[in-house]
Order: sequence, then C-alpha cells, then structure tokens
Amino acid sequence: MKASLVVEAIGHDLAQMHRLYRGKIDSAIPGLGALALGRESEFVRWGIWEILADRRKLIYGRTDYSRANSKGSRGVRICYLLESGKRYFVKAPVSWKRTDEYFCYVSEAGEIVRE
Repeated sequence: MKASLVVEAIGHDLAQMHRLYRGKIDSAIPGLGALALGRESEFVRWGIWEILADRRKLIYGRTDYSRANSKGSRGVRICYLLESGKRYFVKAPVSWKRTDEYFCYVSEAGEIVRE
C-alpha cells in the first residue's frame, strides 16, 4: 500500500535564490559558489529520506505552487508518495523557527505511523 505525505516548504524562495546565485558564481569559478554562499542543505529545511541499511536516500516529490504567496516563501507544498515496508526520515517545517523531525513508516492499511 502507498500513502502520500504533504510538507509545506517554508522558505522555498530562499533555497531557489541560493541555487541561482551559487550557479552564477560557479560559472565564473567552479566551486567558489559553495564556498561563498554555503551548501544548499543549509537553506533547505524540508525533505523526506528513505532509511537504507548504510545510508539515507533522498525522495523527490511533486511541488505545488497553487496556494503559494507571490514570493514563494509560504504556501508551497511538496507531496511525497511513500511505500509500505520502508522507514523514512521526515523534516517538515512548522514555522520559520521550528522544524519537526521524525521517523515514520507506512502501515499495510496505508496509514503513516510516526515512531
């Protein structure tokens, strides 16, 4: 069974601007963008990772801008499709200052169960 989990990508505009400017700097001198602006993981506060035996694998979702504000800083939602029988690590921002982090799995009935 599969289940969907929707996460609001608070600060989505900052992550996109970071990606744009890092790419511009890297086009002049490769590798300088990450040194000057920092890594992308410092700006992205949301995501879902599948827990494997030796590592975490990032899961990509579908981005929905239909309820977003004009800047894209709030209301951007990302929908993830999760399969049963696998463990996941979830980072979901609740506000600008607080991010909810937890492990979960999908039961055979298709419900998401937090650990």
